[in-house]
This record gives sequence, structure tokens and C-alpha cells, in this order.
Amino acid sequence: MTRKQAANSTVLLSGGIDSMVCLQLLQCAGHNVSAIFVDYGQLAAKQEIMAARQIAGYFNTPLKEVRISLNKTFGAGEVKYRNGSLIFVGAMAASPDTDNLVIGIHAGTPYPDCSDNFVSSVSEALSKSTEQSYTLIVPVRSWLKSQIVAYAVKENLPISLTYSCESGGHSPCGTCDSCKDRISAAC
Repeated sequence: MTRKQAANSTVLLSGGIDSMVCLQLLQCAGHNVSAIFVDYGQLAAKQEIMAARQIAGYFNTPLKEVRISLNKTFGAGEVKYRNGSLIFVGAMAASPDTDNLVIGIHAGTPYPDCSDNFVSSVSEALSKSTEQSYTLIVPVRSWLKSQIVAYAVKENLPISLTYSCESGGHSPCGTCDSCKDRISAAC
């Protein structure tokens, strides 16, 4: 009898708690996990990449860093097309042996690119884009931020390594949507 080979999964690692939990969930499920960080011109890129590097180091996960030059900077608030862009850039940058792309989209957010319809549509588009299709995995899709934080606390994950402020300061601003989301989740 042949032993089934573990899936190769690439996590879009933003440096935040959601993507860190996704990475840990896939590792615990026996996947071979790598990670990709995408700098698309967000104000928080410097802090996020430092967090992503620390998280990848903690989990002993290879991290690829990708920079997209759009000649614009994205500040706090909704970044239109962000999740779709991250997914397709991740597909372009993933190693050839990747089976799955993983993103930390979760419940309770008002953004269209966090909806079930979006996930379903992008998943279908991703599977039809090339001969080498990837499966899109969204492990925390039905979880609220408070559930993600509770899981991280229960599993003793290093929340202190994560960064989630859209303003990009050394210390979280406390007023952007990501900070408010994290404060309401009590982490």
C-alpha cells in the first residue's frame, strides 16, 4: 500500500493573526506549508513583513517575499481588489509543487472580497486559470475575529508576533478598522 503524500500548501501570510492561525491549522493537518508575503504598497508593509518573518521563523516555514510596484500607496481602510490580487499574485509566485493557496478571510467583515460569493467565484477562476490549478483553502472563513483570537489563545500561539494596524506605525493606531477589529476581539 502506498502512503499518501502530504499536500503542499502556500499561505498568504500578511503578518496578522488570521493568516498565522491558517498557517498553524494547515501544519497541524499535516500539510507541507510555505508562505508568501505580498507588499502591494500598503502603509503597513514594513511592520507586516517584520511580523511575517517572525511568524514564519516561529513555525519554521519558508517565506517568499513579493513586491508589486503600483506607484501608489494604500492607506487605512478598504483596499479594493486586495484579496483577489493577493490570491492571484500568490498563484503566480507559488512554487510549482503547490497544491493549495490559503488565505485568512474570515466572517464578520463587510468587504465584498470577504464574502462567500467572492471566495466561490475566485476559487472557480483560480481552478480554470491554467493547466496547473490550485485549490483555494479558506480555513477560518466561518470564524469571527473573536473566534480566531480565542483559538490562538487556546493553542498558545504567539499573538505578540503579529501586526494588524493599517496605518503602519510602530505601535497600533487604535483607530483603523483592523485595530478596531482586533480590540473588539480582545487581543
